[in-house]
Amino acid sequence: MRKHKLSGIYCLVNKSNNKYYIGQSVDIQRRLSQHFHNAKYQLEKNDLLYRDMQCFDFDIQILCISYNDLDNLERLFIQKFKNNNIALYNKDNGGNKNKSLSKETRLLISKNCNYKKVVENRRKKGYWFTDEQKEKLAKAIKDRCSVKVKCVENNKVFESIKDCADFYNTSSTLIMLCCKSKTHYSRKLNMHFEYLQ
Repeated sequence: MRKHKLSGIYCLVNKSNNKYYIGQSVDIQRRLSQHFHNAKYQLEKNDLLYRDMQCFDFDIQILCISYNDLDNLERLFIQKFKNNNIALYNKDNGGNKNKSLSKETRLLISKNCNYKKVVENRRKKGYWFTDEQKEKLAKAIKDRCSVKVKCVENNKVFESIKDCADFYNTSSTLIMLCCKSKTHYSRKLNMHFEYLQ
């Protein structure tokens, strides 16, 4: 695990055509690995950058420590490169504030994240209940809630845990825990409760 994050402005330089991409990050190493991941799965809007990714050499420049300066510094460097007629992959003027994904990028992401496949895989792995399992669970819950409960102090019998909880204006969980405990006692209500078999 890395102890120190490299924060600042970085520059990717294409060896074959000397074209630059200027970016910013509070963790440059992580951001560079995201670039490679995005290139592999074509997840970002800068298609030309990611098509040329195999030819890239990285020039990393750390220009500031404060995270607040990154947006302004990125804009400044992009503008300086443009003023000197240096070819850039950057499509905008830089900075992260007030940005949103383009429609094209959102479509690419949704295309690559096929929800139906995800749902099917989760079902196969047992993360979702089948209809039969749902019925069994509903029956078990209903059976558990329909157990008769008796208040020991006044011998009052309730048809279910819920009825008892409603009568004493408390939670079903409290009544259930009292019935299951060894003492069957509720300090909150100052009463004893037990299941009737």
